[in-house]
Amino acid sequence: MSEKKDIETNLIQIMTLVKRSIDPDIAAYRIGVLSREEAIRNLVNTLRNMTYTDKYGDNYMFLITYDGNILVQPFQPELEGTDQWDMQDVNGKYLIREIIDVARSSEFGGFVSYFYKPPKLNEEEEKLSFVIDIPDLEVVIGTGMYMRLYYQDQTSTIRNVMLGMLFVGCLVLLLTLNALRRISLTSKALEEEIITRGEVQGHLKESEANLRTVFNSISDAFFVHTVEGEILEVNDSVLTMFGCTREEIIGNDIFLLANPDDLKKDRLIRMLKRTINGESFVFELNAQRFDTKKAFYIEAAMQRGTWHGKDVILAVVRDIQNRKFIERELLHSQMLNEHAEEMGQIGHYTIDNKTQEITWSKGEYKLFQRDTSLPPPDFDEYYSMIVSDDVERIKTLRLEMREKNQPYTIDYKIRRGDGEIRDVNVKVDWLAEGDDPHRYLIGSIQDVTERNRNIEELRQREEKFRTTMQQMTDGLVLLDEN
Repeated sequence: MSEKKDIETNLIQIMTLVKRSIDPDIAAYRIGVLSREEAIRNLVNTLRNMTYTDKYGDNYMFLITYDGNILVQPFQPELEGTDQWDMQDVNGKYLIREIIDVARSSEFGGFVSYFYKPPKLNEEEEKLSFVIDIPDLEVVIGTGMYMRLYYQDQTSTIRNVMLGMLFVGCLVLLLTLNALRRISLTSKALEEEIITRGEVQGHLKESEANLRTVFNSISDAFFVHTVEGEILEVNDSVLTMFGCTREEIIGNDIFLLANPDDLKKDRLIRMLKRTINGESFVFELNAQRFDTKKAFYIEAAMQRGTWHGKDVILAVVRDIQNRKFIERELLHSQMLNEHAEEMGQIGHYTIDNKTQEITWSKGEYKLFQRDTSLPPPDFDEYYSMIVSDDVERIKTLRLEMREKNQPYTIDYKIRRGDGEIRDVNVKVDWLAEGDDPHRYLIGSIQDVTERNRNIEELRQREEKFRTTMQQMTDGLVLLDEN
C-alpha cells in the first residue's frame, strides 16, 4: 500500500507543477488579456508536450472540456477535438463523465480509477489518474499511471514475504541456541531495513526524475527563489529564454534579469513580500538576456510555495515580446482606422453568428450619435433607429443573404441619437473563422447625407436650367469660339 501511496503523491506533485505552469494563461484570461479561445489554445500547446516515462509506462497530460470534448491526448491525436462524453471502459464506466465530476467536486482535485489502453498497447488496463478543475476556462486537466506493474510488484512482494516467513519458521525449528536465534533475527531486521531504505531511495529518485522531466518540458520559464531574490532552481526554458547556463543563474539575484533601464526594484521587493504573505501577482516587466544584453518583455506570475521546507516564491515567466509587438501594431492600426472613420464618416460593426455578440467601432457610435458607455444595440433596438419605411427592406435583404450566402449593399435612412435623419450606405459581407465560412457578419456603414444632398442640388439645378431653356421664346445658339 505504501507504493500506491507513493504513486498518488507523485501524481499530485506532477499536477501541482503543471497547474502552476498554466496559471499565467488563466490569470491572463481573468483580466481580459486573453480570450477563452486563446487561453485554451495556450494550454493545449503546453500540455501536449508534457509526456514522460516511468517504470509503469508512458504517461501524458490530458485536457477535457466540461462537455466531454477531448482537447489533448498526445498518444491518440485522432481523439483530439472529438466529443467523448459517452466513452466507456471495459467495465461500462463512463470514464470521461467521472473524470469531469471528480475534478469539479473539489477545488484541490481528486483521483479516478478506470480502465484505458496504455500507449502502444491494444488491451485496456487499470489506470489511476489525478484530475484538477480549471473552472475559469471550463476544462479539466489530469495525468495518470497504469497499475499493472504495480500489482505485479505487490504480488512479488507478498510471495517474498511468504518465503521469508517459511524460512524464519524453519530457522526457529533448527536453531536451538538463543544467542544464534537473536543474531539471526537481528540480521534479518537489518537486512529488511536496508532493503526498505533502498526501495524508498529508489522511489524518491524515480519521483524526482518524473518531476524533473515535467519541470523541464514546461515551455515557460520556471523559477524558484527566495523572498530576497536568490535563485534556487530553474527549468531548462529559463536557460533558453535568458541566454545563460545553470551555473550562471543559480545562486544569482533575480533582479539581474530585469532591464536596468526599466527596473523598479522597490516595487518588485514589495510584491515579493506580499507574495510570501499569500497574495498572487501577474505583471509585465522589461527583462534582459545574459548573453546579448538584449531587452525583451516578459509576463510573470508569482505565488508562494515551499522548497526543502522553506518558504519560497514560485515564478512562471513567459516571453511576450511578440505579443507586445502585435499589440503595438494593432493599436497603431486601430488609431489609423479611427482617423479614417472620422474623416470619411464611416463606421463598422461585427456580429458573431455563434454567440450573437455585436461589436461597434467608435466611428459607428459617432455616426449614430450613440453614447459610447452603452452597449451596441440588439436587432430590435437597431431597427428602431432606422426610418420605418426602410426596415422591411433591410430584413428581406438579411434573410436573402443567409439563404444565398451572398453579400449585399443597401442605402437607407437612420435616426440619430440627436433626432436628425441621415442617409447611409451599408455594405455587408461574411467573415470566416477556421472551417466556418460564415462565423461573422461584418458591415461597413457610411454617412452619405451630404453626398446625396449635393447630388439632389445638382439635379435640381439641371432641372431648373432645362425648364428655363424650354420656356425661352427666343432661340439660343451655342458657338465654338474656334
